[in-house]
Amino acid sequence: MSSTVKGILLRTPPEVSYIHRMFKDRSLNGGSGRAGQTRYQPQAATITNGITNPSPKKNELQSPGQIGAQAISSPVLDPSTPTTHKRVFTFGKGRSEGNKGMKSLLGGKGANLAEMASIGLSVPPGLTISTEACQEYQENGKELPEGLWEEILEGLDYVQNAMGATLGDPSKPLLVSVRSGAAISMPGMMDTVLNLGLNDEVVAGLAAKSGDRFAYDSYRRFLDMFGDVVMGIPHSSFEEKLENFKHKKGVDLDTKLTASDLKELVEQYKNVYLESTGEKFPSDPKRQLLLAIKAVFDSWDSPRATNTGASIR
Repeated sequence: MSSTVKGILLRTPPEVSYIHRMFKDRSLNGGSGRAGQTRYQPQAATITNGITNPSPKKNELQSPGQIGAQAISSPVLDPSTPTTHKRVFTFGKGRSEGNKGMKSLLGGKGANLAEMASIGLSVPPGLTISTEACQEYQENGKELPEGLWEEILEGLDYVQNAMGATLGDPSKPLLVSVRSGAAISMPGMMDTVLNLGLNDEVVAGLAAKSGDRFAYDSYRRFLDMFGDVVMGIPHSSFEEKLENFKHKKGVDLDTKLTASDLKELVEQYKNVYLESTGEKFPSDPKRQLLLAIKAVFDSWDSPRATNTGASIR
């Protein structure tokens, strides 16, 4: 029986140039398994840039400035493969530290993006954290191996410099999405976390450029998804607050909530963290990123992945 391990890909999608133009102009408005393999494909993460409505309801229109992120598959690596020292590989804007022949280390999509960047195609800047780093995390008692966080931050600096935006900067915010993936896409993978990097300061800066309603709607959605996917807080806890609030306001659709309503709902969502975990919402964007990365790594043997994989042979 073979084994698989996960990798993380961080990149900015093509849409990011569009959103940063709007920031500048101040006009952003509001599977199957295979015989002989493990029973399930473990998850990896994709981290992309963009401000997104994660799951608009069928009767809820997406704001004009909301930008979708693309799903990316993840790598597969046999643990017998010799490890290399380098664990974070950057790419984009005509340069790349990887190529299409590095699929076992970068995964199919990561290797292909690296190849496209290296031949001069328009690939937004990003980075891939290798499968070897993910394997080291598992072997290190589910803690990031020594030096990996510093390597990730160095890669993040490259992306920030290339994009002219910074994670946590209210004036030029870099918001990212963290998603899981696998060499073979299948049910049971960790859900996507969108708009990572938002906090009280960043949302105020975003509101100044894009309008209060869009900014605070993005914020409350992020609080919901981050709590559910990363912190283990049931989505129903946030949904209950939303439904009760809409009933109180006498509206039936989320889109009928005003910017002032959404600001109040954000505070209620933050209280859910205290009620459910006894801790405040982690407002430091880099802390958010670290927790999201670890959540993807931990999804390797989560009950959701295991239960799903049990039926895939």
